[in-house]
Amino acid sequence: MQSLQKALVGSEKGEFLNNAFSFKDGYVHTFKDFVALSISLGDEFKFLRGSIRATEFYSLLSKYTSEKVDLEVTEKGIQVSSGRSKATFTFLEESVLKQVDNMALHTLTWMALQEDFRDALSYCLLGVREYNLEGVRVNDRVVLAVDSKRMNYYEMKAGGGNYLLEEKVVEELLKFQDYAFLAQNEQRVFIKLRDGTVISGRRKMDTEYPLEKIVNTINALCPVETDPKGVLPTSFKQMMSRAAVLSIDMSGLAVVKLTFAQESIYAESQRSTGKFEERIDWDQPPTGLDTPLTVYLESTAAMYALEKSRTFAVKSTDGFQRLVFLGDNCKCFLAAYTGEK
Repeated sequence: MQSLQKALVGSEKGEFLNNAFSFKDGYVHTFKDFVALSISLGDEFKFLRGSIRATEFYSLLSKYTSEKVDLEVTEKGIQVSSGRSKATFTFLEESVLKQVDNMALHTLTWMALQEDFRDALSYCLLGVREYNLEGVRVNDRVVLAVDSKRMNYYEMKAGGGNYLLEEKVVEELLKFQDYAFLAQNEQRVFIKLRDGTVISGRRKMDTEYPLEKIVNTINALCPVETDPKGVLPTSFKQMMSRAAVLSIDMSGLAVVKLTFAQESIYAESQRSTGKFEERIDWDQPPTGLDTPLTVYLESTAAMYALEKSRTFAVKSTDGFQRLVFLGDNCKCFLAAYTGEK
């Protein structure tokens, strides 16, 4: 049942051919174009064959309370029986297995993954789909993602291939743990788990993706020793949350005005319905902050970055003060705004 529940991630819902479990050689396969799964059920289930409706089959099995449910393959489908109840799930057209066969899993070359590969995908999942550069870009050890408000960058211990994945593909991949191996072809990226499960996600066309330009921008914005830096107080996130209630509307962006000084951090926000002000002290004063600095941060992006790290630096470029949130091997760069733009 746990294996079938995993497999549901790769099945369509509703009256579609790909709302199917396809059983073959002790595996259950599911496929819905942008994500597909092949899960080993074990040798005792090699007798199962054919495709049947997935959601209804799983739903019925989950409603049995007895410890034993009998499965039998007949000429017309798979029969389920327990006590005095009996149901037969009619065989469907083998569309899923055709797609699985087209993926040619036996021809793939697998590479071992480090444990931080999944962390990198998670760190760079921005949750934004309405953007022309939407997706998570993997380039050997570097994983990055950008939108109009931020750039996220993660450097892994070892390489993880070269491809671009849509956000919805990454969301599905992150539903699983224990990544062990990775392979890729021109259409898809494949991840094999330690239990032998194979998940695959559709690749996104990346011929127009400005990878080199983004990497150069990130390199230019990386903090140096002389830049102001420190650790934000634990109360900073709560202050930002309160200030966001009356956030400033700047061309459709909800921003909060922040002034960083040696003694404290001052937050301001205002709209026609009211005004908010709050000042908090540092737990530990920052370094390099000789004069107060004012930045306007988009509230949602700032709250997202605070989930990743409270260690920060201020980077001054082209008259803008940008906040960079820093981890051991990762960085989140927030877009900078002035009072005018």
